[in-house]
Amino acid sequence: MLTNFSPLRSSWIGAISTGILLAISWPPLPFGFLLLFAFLPLLWAEQVILANALKTRTYFGGVFLAMLIWHLVSLRWLLSMSLLDGTLVAIIDSLFIATLLMIPHRLKRQGKYQLGHLAFIGFWMSLELLHSSWELSFPLLSLGNGLGMFPQLIQWYEWTGAMGGSIWILAVNIILFEGFKKRLLPKSTEKRLNPKTVSLALLIVLPILWSLVRFYTYKETGKKVEVVAIHPNVNCHHEKYQWSAAQLQARYLSCTFQKITQNTDYVLWPENAITNTEWVSGLDQFLPFQQLKDSLKNFPKAKLITGGISYELFNRKSAREALPPRVSYSPELKQAYFTYNAAFQLDREQDHIAMRSKQQLVPIEEVIPYVNYLSFLRGMFSSFGGFNFSAAQKNEHVFRAADGTQSTALICYESAFGAATAKYVQRGAQIIFVLLNEGWYRHEQGAKQFLNLSVIRAIETRRCVARSSNDGISGFVNQRGEVLQQVGAYTPTAIRQTLHLNRSLTLYVYFKDILAWVMVILGFGLGVYSFSLGRSKQKKS
Repeated sequence: MLTNFSPLRSSWIGAISTGILLAISWPPLPFGFLLLFAFLPLLWAEQVILANALKTRTYFGGVFLAMLIWHLVSLRWLLSMSLLDGTLVAIIDSLFIATLLMIPHRLKRQGKYQLGHLAFIGFWMSLELLHSSWELSFPLLSLGNGLGMFPQLIQWYEWTGAMGGSIWILAVNIILFEGFKKRLLPKSTEKRLNPKTVSLALLIVLPILWSLVRFYTYKETGKKVEVVAIHPNVNCHHEKYQWSAAQLQARYLSCTFQKITQNTDYVLWPENAITNTEWVSGLDQFLPFQQLKDSLKNFPKAKLITGGISYELFNRKSAREALPPRVSYSPELKQAYFTYNAAFQLDREQDHIAMRSKQQLVPIEEVIPYVNYLSFLRGMFSSFGGFNFSAAQKNEHVFRAADGTQSTALICYESAFGAATAKYVQRGAQIIFVLLNEGWYRHEQGAKQFLNLSVIRAIETRRCVARSSNDGISGFVNQRGEVLQQVGAYTPTAIRQTLHLNRSLTLYVYFKDILAWVMVILGFGLGVYSFSLGRSKQKKS
């Protein structure tokens, strides 16, 4: 293959091809099936590098280039916010991936080719797990998310979650590469397809076949509830933070009254709908919340789920310059305080206002990660709003209504975290609400990718998902992952849908990303083995 090119040029062509395949297979482009072949050119390029004894840095550069192409094309919505900032994010993450994948490559250079393949999966999954847990979290490009447009094919995510999908995609690529190595590399010593490889290749179709059967036979379970999600279309850049609270509330109520009925159980408003709910300690007496309850008094069943910004006093005495990270200071009040990006439940049958603060904060945009070491980042990223959010220690992650219904409200970026969502479902949530403020993107690509994340969360947990976005895509997803209804028009409106509550728990809710952890442990074990091999060779020499 590509025999007219030099080995070095051929390896670069292979790496670039993987970057292009990953890019065109990523949502919202409808070519997700290409993920099953996207790594073949990179694996072939690696084989060329090894067969021709090219330097290790050639492989590093090829992986970096492939990942950079993927990031830049698939995150155009991030680039639309700021070309410089989006490019920096793409470069940093691509460098990180290339660095991690050097360990599996080292194993292959030591002649442990099959072990190198296993380590490749393990170290890739270590990155995905890291991106779901550390302060520089960036789980959006987890490979399993790339299949979110095809719920018919990923019903088995209720067992493994999206990270199981990542493992499957990588395994399929490796199996296919081994099966077709003879054609890809004419000099290969393999003269025929390995029967074991053929058997494994046949297993590729089993998840797909099972998923199709499960999709078309799955019956939604649970009590029915009517949900109204508003789509207020308030521009984040020119209106949202310039309008008065009264103007915003009038827009939200106007949208609400378009669709609310006597049978409505929940009304859903977007992230940060209430731009200032004042102090956490006074939420139950916060006048605008009481007024909102009164506004909905003719709809006695309706509970309002809304986003808002809330504050909590930092009571420990400390000099202003000695305040801990994520604590702000008001010169006017001469008071330090925490700021929360939060979700609230307003139930006329309850005096208490339930609140949960956003836990997975957007790095740099909402919080400086590892601020003791990376505080300089604030000045580097010009597009972001300078927020300094915290995650409250005391949280009501599951809202319990007076009628017994239990729900959880994810705030935008949180919908990308499968294990965290599963934890709230395990605690009793029967339905998932997602509150978003997607007007920052200036590009519909981002909104469509986040909609796919809701599809995946629905399948993983078998929970219906209702979404209210300020200026992106609002909609409803059923327990099978079907998008029942959506609206993304730039017109203030609302949509209504009957959804099911569910109390049963999936295997993924119980075990979360345990399969990914197994692969990571295996990968790191192989990494240690690789370095021990290197040391033993040095001693012999």
